[in-house]
Amino acid sequence: MLRQDVTGENTSVPIARTRFQLRRSTASGTRPPTHRYNLRSLSGGKIDKSQPEANGASKVSGKNNTDPEAPAIVQTVDAMTDVIKALWLGDVDKRRGQNPNISACPGTSTPSGLATAPRNSTVRTTFLLVSDTHTIEPSLPHDVYSPFRTPFPRANVFIHAGDLTNRGTFKALKRAVSWITEIPAELKIIIAGNHDWRLDAAYWASATDSDVDGSDDERAERERESRQCKEYLTSDAMKKKGIWYLEDEVREFTLSNGARFTVLASPCTPRGVYPHDSGSFRYEPAAKHYWHAKFPLASLPEQVHVAITHTPPYKMHDQVSAGLNAGCPQLLRFLRDVRPQLSVCGHIHEAAGAKLVTWERLNDKGDRTALAERDLRPEIKKVETPEGGIFSDITGLTRGLMDGEQTLFVNASIAGSGGRAGRSPVMVELELPYHEVGEHESVGEIQRGTTAPLV
Repeated sequence: MLRQDVTGENTSVPIARTRFQLRRSTASGTRPPTHRYNLRSLSGGKIDKSQPEANGASKVSGKNNTDPEAPAIVQTVDAMTDVIKALWLGDVDKRRGQNPNISACPGTSTPSGLATAPRNSTVRTTFLLVSDTHTIEPSLPHDVYSPFRTPFPRANVFIHAGDLTNRGTFKALKRAVSWITEIPAELKIIIAGNHDWRLDAAYWASATDSDVDGSDDERAERERESRQCKEYLTSDAMKKKGIWYLEDEVREFTLSNGARFTVLASPCTPRGVYPHDSGSFRYEPAAKHYWHAKFPLASLPEQVHVAITHTPPYKMHDQVSAGLNAGCPQLLRFLRDVRPQLSVCGHIHEAAGAKLVTWERLNDKGDRTALAERDLRPEIKKVETPEGGIFSDITGLTRGLMDGEQTLFVNASIAGSGGRAGRSPVMVELELPYHEVGEHESVGEIQRGTTAPLV
């Protein structure tokens, strides 16, 4: 039976099916190993990488407790870390005192009065979001004419959702990296956009331009430029600065505050009408199931916490000045199935803002709830720091998002009119899974989505 979905088209896929149901219905029972990056400073500030964990299983190191005086319950958890042992012994309040950002669901008590390990421990994690800076660099502190200025507020994670430049030249990318490096965030994630031309080697090698003659020599030079730009952004030197360039891939990160989360990122943007039909990382808007083909649900981890796309989803802060919605319906359907906590985009500068979506679901009585949208723009607070910086704060509106039921959509475009900054970075806060990383725990590598052809 066909039903009309949230994008206004007919579909035979039940809206209430979550990403968990969809993946389990298509998966063969096994999942590729999730590749992980641990950003904790465990070895002089270096990023540790090791072999992927088999079938997503964790390696946990522990010490055998041979003390005959130790409680019996402790002797049963030899393979657990000291942190988990502390939780089993009811030491949650002590751990909260060490890190007030850690929260946990209450555990249950055993007959002996010892508390079990609390489930679903989370840690508050802040994200500073920007997009579409188009070679715009932050102004000096206290510049009252600019809403985009230094110093930036401290955050756990910084995200740039594409269009760092106007043409993607190596010089422009280096200038963008120079100010991004100074942002006080442990992890900085950047993706490309339709104006970062040289990062899309296939597009740049064949693009027409009044400055080139299309000769074989020119094609070879363009290929060299693309390699130079890509190698620069993906180099070990960038990772040592905490900067990660992601392109059509899924990665899992662990921060020093214990937050472990999965990021899905793609620079791809649907081709528009002239003159918005060219540029890097384009695809045909009529391509059915484009995003599901790029990132098959069965290949994704059970949870994707953050999705970063240059294009906005349909009707999620995608309205151009003429009043038309320029977002991608296929992306909205995909995100409806994945249901990340946070979806960050840009591309449509004038549509910048934030919206909280509560997805359709079946309640305890078996009734279908309606999709609800809440525009957060009227509630955004402008915060000017004593040091002269400024940002848009919605942290108070984003705490306690219901995982799998709600998604925060943010269009973080900075560019305004006349090549100047028109908006400030956006600060949000999420409750992410808390994971205590043991000294010898194994972390993994990259997990990529399959890349659909850019037609």
